[in-house]
Amino acid sequence: MGRIASRSPEICVLALCAGCGRVDFDAGSAVCAMWNPPQRLAVSDAAANDYAPAISPDDRTLYFTSGRGGSEIVLTATRADRGSPFGTPHSEPPFDTLSFSTDVTITADDREMFFTATGTAATNCIFTVTRPTPTAAWGTIGEQTQLCPIGVAGPSISADGLELFYNTEDVGFRGTVLVTRRASRADAFQPGSPVPALEGGPEAGFVSISRDDRALYFEIGTPAHIWRATRADPTGDFDMLDEMTALDSTAVDGDPAISNDGRDIYFASDRNSAGAGDIFVASCAAL
Repeated sequence: MGRIASRSPEICVLALCAGCGRVDFDAGSAVCAMWNPPQRLAVSDAAANDYAPAISPDDRTLYFTSGRGGSEIVLTATRADRGSPFGTPHSEPPFDTLSFSTDVTITADDREMFFTATGTAATNCIFTVTRPTPTAAWGTIGEQTQLCPIGVAGPSISADGLELFYNTEDVGFRGTVLVTRRASRADAFQPGSPVPALEGGPEAGFVSISRDDRALYFEIGTPAHIWRATRADPTGDFDMLDEMTALDSTAVDGDPAISNDGRDIYFASDRNSAGAGDIFVASCAAL
């Protein structure tokens, strides 16, 4: 039934760094210290598997993958402003011609999008598409074959479009979290290297990098739960890890997506119906 129902058993525990725990909020970062209880979004379909949410930089467009139409593709739902509910989900370009698509991530200027789809090698690969302005139509999608010698998924692009995180699909849909950087938006990303803080632990994936590049949200464990890695320097290594227990349930909780300002986190969970994911959001209660 899709990714929610396909989590794989883990055989080891995550090695945490010394001194890890609750991350204190730094006024210069986008790290929330306390979250309100998660709320299920009305766009979710109780009879379908909905997962992999992503929110646009202006907080008005929600992307998520759903199997409600027979194929698991990205649907889009929009709203007038942050305080309004999302409208009816629908399929639109560039996803309406694909048989499978998921894991949308967008640069802060809303002009470059990365996502996962079935590649030419019949395994999952990362694709990209651009547009000249945030209101223009998306252009022609391009497969990033150089990133996909094996199946990969879960891309997350930095706000400036120069740093890309993604994961290999070693066990189920998760594996090693990788990061790659480029000098300019005109350059192609080259194959990534493991993120040191997450290397050597159980399979992880489906990351979401904060706008300030200092907090990395990801899923790990069985059942999957959401964790966060932080760093003081956006160019340094992540050195703090903590589990986001405020989002936890006894079911599968994964596919985190942090909003542009770090005040909302969207994720998928099957807490209401085992094996069928719904989209949830939690708002920041305290910075």
